[in-house]
Amino acid sequence: MSTLSIYENTYFYIFKDKTFVEKHKHKAYELIYYIEGSGVCATENNVYAYNSLDYFICPPETVHWETHETT
Repeated sequence: MSTLSIYENTYFYIFKDKTFVEKHKHKAYELIYYIEGSGVCATENNVYAYNSLDYFICPPETVHWETHETT
């Protein structure tokens, strides 16, 4: 995974195929924008499949994780 921080509290990640992001949560909202690729973003209550140009808004204190199938 590569990380680039452009602004304070703003991050840009690049994941390789077949990457799993462990369960975690944040104190603030998180906007995840998938520029390309496909995979799954999940919370404890729902599982969402994503493709290129999809986004996911995660509320504060919501446990979530991701699987990046293709990039």
